[in-house]
Amino acid sequence: EVRRHRLGETQLGDAMPRAPRGRRVPWTSWDEWEEWCRGETQESKHLGTCWRTRGRVPMAVEAREALASADRVEAEGHVFAARLARSAAVVRLVNAVADAQRGMAYQQASVAARAGQAGLPRALVDARHEATHASLPSRLASADASRSARAWIDA
Repeated sequence: EVRRHRLGETQLGDAMPRAPRGRRVPWTSWDEWEEWCRGETQESKHLGTCWRTRGRVPMAVEAREALASADRVEAEGHVFAARLARSAAVVRLVNAVADAQRGMAYQQASVAARAGQAGLPRALVDARHEATHASLPSRLASADASRSARAWIDA
């Protein structure tokens, strides 16, 4: 039986799931991946950290973990640090998604065009642009970008 997921497919009995193009992934099974996606248990919230000890993780995992960390920082009362952390996570996510779109005349296409080709919401691209070329987004703008990023990652 073949199981298809956003990051690839695997056959039951595979020693380790494989992402697109046959790359090995650090989670031990697609069930573990789905548990992390649901994020319902305390243990599932720490799987990304565990996976990083096994190898590279997809940008979606890294971004989601960074956004969750920013939430914890803000809950401790460090609003400016949370804005910085959210902005950095959004910048890295948008850049990674745009860089993955190498098929479209890469050198001439803008980050916005490449990110749009991947289906990334324009609001995230705009938040990345503001954080990179203008000023640090406000608390509200960084929280909106965080929600938008999580929605795109979880879609």
